Amino acid sequence: MVWVYQLSAGYNLDRGGGWIPSTPFVFIRVFMDFITIDEYKASQDINSTNQDTLISGIITRVSAFIKNYCNRSLIDYYTSDKIEYWSAGGDIVLLKEAPVLSITSVAFSYDYGATYETITAGAGWALDKELDVLVSTYGGFPAGPNAVRVTYKGGYDPDAPPEDLKQAVIELITYYLKNEATPKRSTTATNLAIEYITSSNLPAHIKRVLDNYRYVNT
Repeated sequence: MVWVYQLSAGYNLDRGGGWIPSTPFVFIRVFMDFITIDEYKASQDINSTNQDTLISGIITRVSAFIKNYCNRSLIDYYTSDKIEYWSAGGDIVLLKEAPVLSITSVAFSYDYGATYETITAGAGWALDKELDVLVSTYGGFPAGPNAVRVTYKGGYDPDAPPEDLKQAVIELITYYLKNEATPKRSTTATNLAIEYITSSNLPAHIKRVLDNYRYVNT
């Protein structure tokens, strides 16, 4: 799988009212593509390198689109922790990155996220491994902004994603590579914007697959 690094820097307000970079707040977010260019080219029997830059750009942007459409990353948190917040209270907490692999910690806040109290498994929650949800074991989860903080690992192995999902990724890449969709503006191989990928124009057979992986909090 391909790792896509996004570097962000924090800023502090200086005495003159301007913003200055603040090194201590620099952080790196890491995202993964669903497929490598070599895997894609092998699936399509492509031997030429003429379109490698274009294909790489489409792979990254299609991967980002699918994660956005499904409302979850699917593969980014298989080996690294994700932190999610739950505000709705109730008897269950729906976690986005199913299947849930492990729970690192669960904490409750009664001051809108200013402070947290770590709650041990069994003392206030349990993981329902069949449904991939947290279940309250003591009178329901607290409600309110940022009331529940869950740190966990979940999703699919990026080196072995579900076959139907991987095939949908391949077919969506091919769909745009062959210009079967019309972009809103001209693009180049080095400056490719898949802004014309929308849920309304997804091929029906690809949409059916992606809908099976979509997170919907009802």
